[in-house]
Amino acid sequence: MSALQVSCEGHRLQDSASAEFVDIQSPFSNFDFVEKRFAKSQTIHRCFSLARSANCCCCVVEPLVDVGLLDDDTKEMRRLGYHVATTNFRLSFWKKPASSKQEFNALAESDLFGYMIVRCDGLDPADPQWYVFEAVLSKYDHPHNCVSMPGEYNLAVCGRNFRMRGVMFCQQNKLNKRCAQVSLRALLSRIVPGRDVAYSRINAIAARVAKSIGETFNPSDGMSVMQIEQVLTDFGIRYKDVDYPRAAKSPKKLARLKKEIPYTKFMYAGAESGLGALLGFKVHGGDEKSRHIIPIFGHTFNKDSWVSDARKFYFNDKDQYSAYMPSDSWTSSFIGHDDNLGPDFCVPRAYVLPEDVDYVVELYRSEVKYSGAIAEAIAFQVLKHLQNSLQVDEVWAPRLIDALDDGNVVLRSVSLPCESYIVHLHQMRAWDGTEESRVAVDGFSQMKLPSVMWMVEVSLPQLFPANEAKIGEIVLDATVLLKQTDFAERKVSRKFLQSIQFIRLPSAYYFPKSVSKSPEGKIINFFSAPSAIKSHVGVIHL
Repeated sequence: MSALQVSCEGHRLQDSASAEFVDIQSPFSNFDFVEKRFAKSQTIHRCFSLARSANCCCCVVEPLVDVGLLDDDTKEMRRLGYHVATTNFRLSFWKKPASSKQEFNALAESDLFGYMIVRCDGLDPADPQWYVFEAVLSKYDHPHNCVSMPGEYNLAVCGRNFRMRGVMFCQQNKLNKRCAQVSLRALLSRIVPGRDVAYSRINAIAARVAKSIGETFNPSDGMSVMQIEQVLTDFGIRYKDVDYPRAAKSPKKLARLKKEIPYTKFMYAGAESGLGALLGFKVHGGDEKSRHIIPIFGHTFNKDSWVSDARKFYFNDKDQYSAYMPSDSWTSSFIGHDDNLGPDFCVPRAYVLPEDVDYVVELYRSEVKYSGAIAEAIAFQVLKHLQNSLQVDEVWAPRLIDALDDGNVVLRSVSLPCESYIVHLHQMRAWDGTEESRVAVDGFSQMKLPSVMWMVEVSLPQLFPANEAKIGEIVLDATVLLKQTDFAERKVSRKFLQSIQFIRLPSAYYFPKSVSKSPEGKIINFFSAPSAIKSHVGVIHL
């Protein structure tokens, strides 16, 4: 374990002087416990409720001292002039009972549901302000709750080391961290070296931005868009964000911009296969400038969604995405945290009205240069070019052409490393159980493919939701930045052509060969190679 990791995770890995074993099975009352011990904290109670939902039996309560990021946090508050007196506890939840350390030593890592580190650092000792400094809880065990990039965290409990996966939840204290700082830490903690981020570092970056424009930064005031952008940049995170008021430039253009660039596209792409997303919105009932921001890291999938068909059939919903059916049409909710309320909430897809959304950020995987929404638009144009080269005697080709003509082809963009695609290809099984030939798999393994790719899965509305299956995929280079002008209707730029790695459909792979001219514009010509897979296969699950 590196020195950096020990430093960043020291607060989680410290030994505790004592441990209390609490039986949280019925008739234990979460209300009584949280009211007596943690001043009725809603977020702490939320964590206990999630543990109850997971049928946890035991909670281990350990006092902690200011070590690692806890110590860094205390020092920063004191540098800011807050005379805080900190109290910390680590609470871990277990699916099997234990009433002593001896019984606890018989528990396995698989019995761990999650943990939280709670802290009290209020200014008034007579009015303690308890909050969740951090918590990581296991994903709700449901196949249609999708979290593509959980983090891995090391944790010590009663002198034993454990590792668990999840997405960190953090809560503001209104002193040195507000909603923006805790949202950034929640997402960044999964991907930075050492598996964590100090608030002091986030605030130092924000202060540098403020100083560059002649302003003073106070962490208790939250963060601006420029400061959020700089934090992501300094941590090496690529992203696409939209500050709607700034981008629209005038109130008249704002509503049109929100319709042309819906915030849900960025949230879905970030949650589906990126590093997550951030959603900033207006707070009703506060002052005119009151805003809140939350991290989004997953989504739910509803195979029986009515919206995907009804939007065209009944409501003539024609926007720039209506030429095809994006896979987010079957998303019911996004999964995210709210530091005022607690971790792991489902945020209904259409609940936050576009007029209330001011800011959205999609975080890309490493080396990805453009959004999943752009990847889908590129893939749709590739399919239109491909129509003339399809093997029409193959049974799935006419079905695909009909779907393209009717706007009913389903596209799902997934960013992934080259090696992950090769594994997916190797594990692929057709409806009749056929697998891809070893020659084909080995051939792709030897190809010089980009390190990170967009795999845009191609499906049909009768296939994708019910079977979670696809008829193929378009594989694109994700490491080269493309703009919409590169792949406009019947225009083929060099970047567009080079970005197309290949297309896999039943019975054949297609590779771009040349570009020819037609009365309608430029057309990409393809050559084909055989595939042993002649039917639909399952979509990839990250």
